[in-house]
Amino acid sequence: MNQEMTDRGSAPWARVVILLGALAAGCGLSFYFTGSIVPTAPGDALVFQTTLLFVILGSAIIEHKFTRPAESLVNALMGMVSLVTVYGVAPAYPWYAVFGYCLLVFSLSLVCTVVSTEPGVSGWRARLAAWTYRPVVVFGKARVLYSIVFLFAVFTFYGVRSLQSAILVLFWGLFIALWPLGVPELLSSLRFRRAHPEPIGRVARLDSPTCSESTFIRCNRGTNLIRSFINRPTGCSILSSPST
Repeated sequence: MNQEMTDRGSAPWARVVILLGALAAGCGLSFYFTGSIVPTAPGDALVFQTTLLFVILGSAIIEHKFTRPAESLVNALMGMVSLVTVYGVAPAYPWYAVFGYCLLVFSLSLVCTVVSTEPGVSGWRARLAAWTYRPVVVFGKARVLYSIVFLFAVFTFYGVRSLQSAILVLFWGLFIALWPLGVPELLSSLRFRRAHPEPIGRVARLDSPTCSESTFIRCNRGTNLIRSFINRPTGCSILSSPST
């Protein structure tokens, strides 16, 4: 991917196309595995309705450029709420590990948000905000946090060696790979553009006498010069014929 495409970024319509395509694929997988687009079993609901949806929505729309501490706070809170629904049916140790991860991100995000509410913070508040900011925006990103919860749910409720787990992990990996591969930027570059008029030359010299202003424009083709006189009192512009 070239530097121009990277600098331009992805257009909103390209992210919406990826969002709709991923949602359609997720609904198809849900119907294939559970027989319903909206599954009711706690494990299936955690996989399809919660974490997979949040991974797609957060990556494509909400946090397509960067993550703020407040967004990490919401992500961690939603992750904990999602995990609570399977507390009684999931294995204890893995559940506590993932829940502890979300709780840690939530606590750091809360501290970072509270101490940096005012502009120009200094002292211990500035040091605390600087210490917590980087872990919060990295580990609280929707693509990271919800992926951890999603993989936990997949391996917990579908097993490690099952066909369902392999297909879901493959789908997750392909979707996550879209962003570092620059697929949104590639789609954005496919839009049609209007042809801009080609410039006929460039300004070679600009003079400013008392009563008039003269501009010499050198043409791209040949060595001719176009001389333009602008009468300051009347605002009248006179374009002379090209001269050699």
